[in-house]
Amino acid sequence: MIVKVLVILTAFLVGFFYFENGAQADEKFLDKVQKEAFDYFWNETNPKTGFTSNTSERSSPASNAAAGFMLSALPIGIERGWITGEEGYERALTALKSFRKIETFHGFTYHYFNKNTGQRMWASEVSSIDTGLFLAGVITIGEYFKGTEVEKLADEIFKKIDWQWFLDGENVLQMAWKPERGFFARIDVFSEGILSYILAMGSPTHPIPADCWDSFLRPVSKYGDYELIYASDGGLFQYLFPLAWLDLVDKHDKYADYWQNAIVAIKANRQYCRDNADKHQTYKMGFWGLSASLSPRGYKAFGAKPGKNIDDGTVAPYVVGGSIPLTPEISVKEYRMMYEKNPRAVKKYGLVDAFNIGENWVSSYYISIDKGLTLLMIENYRSGLIWKYFMQNKYVKVGMRKAGFESGRQYKPSKSVYLAGNPHDSVKVKKLKRQIKIDGDLSEWNGASLVTLTTKNNKNVEITHGYVKDDSDASGTFYLGWDEENLYIAGKVSDNELVCTEINGKIYLDDCVEVFFDVNKNGYYFDKNAYDYQFAVAPYGPGETSRIWAWGYRNKEPENIRYAVRFVKGGYTVEMAIPFDEINGFRPVKGEDTGFSISIHDRDANNKTKKLTWSIDSTSQPGKIFFGTLSLVD
Repeated sequence: MIVKVLVILTAFLVGFFYFENGAQADEKFLDKVQKEAFDYFWNETNPKTGFTSNTSERSSPASNAAAGFMLSALPIGIERGWITGEEGYERALTALKSFRKIETFHGFTYHYFNKNTGQRMWASEVSSIDTGLFLAGVITIGEYFKGTEVEKLADEIFKKIDWQWFLDGENVLQMAWKPERGFFARIDVFSEGILSYILAMGSPTHPIPADCWDSFLRPVSKYGDYELIYASDGGLFQYLFPLAWLDLVDKHDKYADYWQNAIVAIKANRQYCRDNADKHQTYKMGFWGLSASLSPRGYKAFGAKPGKNIDDGTVAPYVVGGSIPLTPEISVKEYRMMYEKNPRAVKKYGLVDAFNIGENWVSSYYISIDKGLTLLMIENYRSGLIWKYFMQNKYVKVGMRKAGFESGRQYKPSKSVYLAGNPHDSVKVKKLKRQIKIDGDLSEWNGASLVTLTTKNNKNVEITHGYVKDDSDASGTFYLGWDEENLYIAGKVSDNELVCTEINGKIYLDDCVEVFFDVNKNGYYFDKNAYDYQFAVAPYGPGETSRIWAWGYRNKEPENIRYAVRFVKGGYTVEMAIPFDEINGFRPVKGEDTGFSISIHDRDANNKTKKLTWSIDSTSQPGKIFFGTLSLVD
C-alpha cells in the first residue's frame, strides 16, 4: 500500500514539475512571441490613417494584406490585455474609414499604397489573393465589434467587392489586374487562394458560381511516405495562410481534408530539411521551414518537395510558428529552439523573417503578413479566438456550404481529386485496311479509333491555362490508325475564334493541335531527350498557310510529316501521316505501345489561352509529365 501511494505521489510531482517547467514555460514563451508580433501591427500602423506597413523598412508602403492581419490582431491585443477595447475599436474604425475613401476598382484596392495618403505605390497591381487576406481581417473585426459602426463599415466594404468581375469571363479567379494591362495570371491550382474562393462564393452581392471551387487543379504527389495535394513551389505559407481564419479542423470537401493536408505538408517540409542536413548548416542544426521569404539573395520562393523545390539553406521561422496549432508537439519546441540557438535572428519584433546559418545571414527587417501568420495561428492554438469570430460570419458560412464542406476527418486526398487533371488512359489504334489520302477530308475515317476532347466528359481530359465555355469554344474528335510506315491522326476541331500569328517554335502559343510521344514511358521532360517528341500543326499563320513545328529531341520544322488542314464551319480539320522513323524508338509492330497524348490549344483575340489535353498527368511528379498509352493492334 505504501509503495502504491509513493508511486501515485511521484507521478503527481512529475506532472506538477512538468506543468511548472514545461507547459507553463511554453505558455510564457507563446505570450512573449505573440506580444512581439502584436507590437509590429500596433507600431507599424499609421494611427491617423490606420494603414499598416507591408514591412518594417522605413520606406515600405502599406498593403491591404497587412491591414487584414492588423485588423485581426486587434481582438488578440484586447483579449490579452495589451491594449484597451477602446484603443482597439478606434484603430479599427480609423482603418475602415480610410479604406472606404481609398481608390477602388469594383471594390478592390491596390495591393500597395502610401501609408499616409492611400495613393498607389510601386505601379501596384490589384490582387485577388491579397484582397482575400484583407477581407478576412475585415470580417473578423466586424464580427468582434458586432452591432457597431465597425461592423457596418466592414459589411459595406465586403459587399462592394465584385468577385464576378475578377473571373473575367472564366470559371477561375484571376490572380491580378492593372489598369495598364488588364487581368493577368490565374488562381487555377491549389494555393492560399482557396481563402479568396470561399469569400467570393459567399458574397451576398457579387458571388462567383459554386462550380468555380471545382475548377482549380489539386495536384497530388508524394515525398517519401507523405502524400498530399501540394502547392506548386512547395512553400509552406500556401497551406497555412487560409487556416489563420478558416477553421477546417475535422472538415473536408469532396477532394480533401485541408487541415490534415497541411499537417502532411509540414511534416514533409521538415523531413526534407532532415534529409538534406549534409548540404546546409541550417538544416544540420535542426532548423527547418522552407517558404517564400527574404534570403541572402533577395526575396525567394523557397519550397520543399513535392513541388519545384528551391532551397539554399535559408529557413523562414514564421511558418514554424504558423504550424503550431497543426503540429504543436513539433513546432512549439522547434520554434523555441530558433530563439535559443540563433539569438542573432531575434530583434525588435521577435524572430526575423528568415535566416541562413551557413551564410551567417539574418534578414534585417520583418514582413507584415509573416508576423501576422505566427500571431494568429498561435492565438488559434491557445484560444481559437480568430476562428471563432471569422467562422460565425454569415457570408463565410455560405462560402463553406457552396464549397461542399462537411464534418469528418480525412487523412488522404480522396479519389475524386484525381479526376482533375491526373488521369491515365489508353487508346488501341487499329491497323488501317485502306490507304489514307492526306487532304483534310475526314470522310474516309469512319470506324477508326477515337480520342475525344470535350469538357462534357473530362475523365481523361486536363483543362489547363483557362476556361473552356462550351464545345464551340474548344473541342475536338480525333481518329487514329496505322500501317507499316506511318501513324495517322485526323481530327475535327471546333473553335469559334481562330487566332494564328506566331511562327516557327512559337506556334504552340496559337490555335493548333499538339501531339506528344514519350516512347520509353519514363516521363516527358521537354529537354531534347531522344525519346520525347512533340509537334504541332497550326491551321494558318503569316502568309495564310498552315504550319508545323517539332520540339523535343528535334527543334525544327519536320520534313517528313505529311499534313493538311481544311477550314470548316466553326473550326478546322487536320490530317497527318507521321512516319515511325520520326517517333524515335517506336516501331510498327502489333502490341507495341508508347506514351502518347494529343491536345487542342486555343488562343482567343484577347490573347487568353486554354488547352484541352487527353490523358495527361502533369502534377504527380513535379518536373515530369506522364501521358496515356497508345498501342497498336490489328
